[in-house]
Amino acid sequence: ISDPAVLDIFWKKGIYVMNTVYTQGDKDIHSIEGPVKAVRHHPAVLMWCVGNEWNYNMLYSKMAFGDVLPRINKVAALIKHLDPGHPVATVYG
Repeated sequence: ISDPAVLDIFWKKGIYVMNTVYTQGDKDIHSIEGPVKAVRHHPAVLMWCVGNEWNYNMLYSKMAFGDVLPRINKVAALIKHLDPGHPVATVYG
């Protein structure tokens, strides 16, 4: 979610968001910069999430399993650089 107006709705309802910003391994890792910068200060953002059950879907790409974890780590490091105030998680299915 990169739209603050959407996060405002969640926030007003007392909902925090684990905001997924990278699920596709064929995208450049820097594609997360805009979404992270857009809402990193929003109070509804609880944490960032990279990937979704990537051990099954290889980040929805043709990446080899051994290449996916290093990509997850690179994206997580970039997120932490942009927003050191929030944790970064991944979903390993």
